[in-house]
Amino acid sequence: MPLELEKSLTEQEVQYLRNRLDESNSAFAGPRNSSEFGFAFRDDTGQVLAGLGGSSIWEWLLINFIWVSDELRGQGYGSKLLLAAEVEGLT
Repeated sequence: MPLELEKSLTEQEVQYLRNRLDESNSAFAGPRNSSEFGFAFRDDTGQVLAGLGGSSIWEWLLINFIWVSDELRGQGYGSKLLLAAEVEGLT
């Protein structure tokens, strides 16, 4: 029977695949111990002007995205976001 590649998965199917991967990797890498986090700089009105999203897994830090608005670029906000992510990844 030929298998067909499907383009989309349900959330339950994605979680199923993650669980199978965790089971396979735990013998080699230990428990997953993952967490997701995000940081942002906001102005007085609450508008996000810079932010970062990431996660840590198996003692690795993953930066999924970082964005700094044009008005804040070159002022060290990106560096501050990265430093916060590094600190978060160590905890």
